[in-house]
Amino acid sequence: MAAIFVVSHQSSVSIPFEAPDYYAHGTSYTVLGFLLMRALAGGHLRAMTWSLVLLATVTGSLYGISDEFHQSFIPGRHPSVSDVIADTVGALTGAVAGAALGAWLRRRT
Repeated sequence: MAAIFVVSHQSSVSIPFEAPDYYAHGTSYTVLGFLLMRALAGGHLRAMTWSLVLLATVTGSLYGISDEFHQSFIPGRHPSVSDVIADTVGALTGAVAGAALGAWLRRRT
């Protein structure tokens, strides 16, 4: 979350390979969604369950909304609903990946 905040606090951000803005949002929030799953599971990969997906996704989405609000105070930056959607989809993707990894690890033992 701190890394996202620091990048959001910049007046302009260059995205590698001239990718659309929503790629950067989706990618960073995918990582955040996975890390939220791990945190909610107490740091134990096997404890990342499907029941935590909703909580991790909602937390990531709410952070995305707060990030867009934060950007409204930064010169050259503007809040966007499409960015919040990309943030939410990214958080969901990371959370689902975490739950799938947890399920796979539980099946292996």
